[in-house]
Amino acid sequence: MVGIAVYTDIGAGARNAKRMGDIDAIAKALEVHQTSNGYIPLANSQFGSGGIPLTDSQRNVYCGNSTQNDPADPTAFWGITCPTSYGVLGAHPQAGTSWKICAWLEGAGGENAKAYCRSNAE
Repeated sequence: MVGIAVYTDIGAGARNAKRMGDIDAIAKALEVHQTSNGYIPLANSQFGSGGIPLTDSQRNVYCGNSTQNDPADPTAFWGITCPTSYGVLGAHPQAGTSWKICAWLEGAGGENAKAYCRSNAE
């Protein structure tokens, strides 16, 4: 039983690292392409993979918001439908003066499952 738990934690840890890397890459693309009027929408050409990371390996969507008032970090797993105040990346964050993007992390290594979010640097 211990071997299965350790293997599960390793898999979850690797998937979480990929999710955080995707969110960090999206945040970097948004910051690099900021203009004096705010942030421009994401484009496939901004990513080495040729496309905006929209989902994790389990097809759970990454979510974003581009309103003036950042919503609270999500507190519950959302799967394929973003929580209230967020939209699926690709449509969000839209052009604007602020943004917040999130991925849901699995519980691993004694950590509880939680959202990993990044906001604009302003």
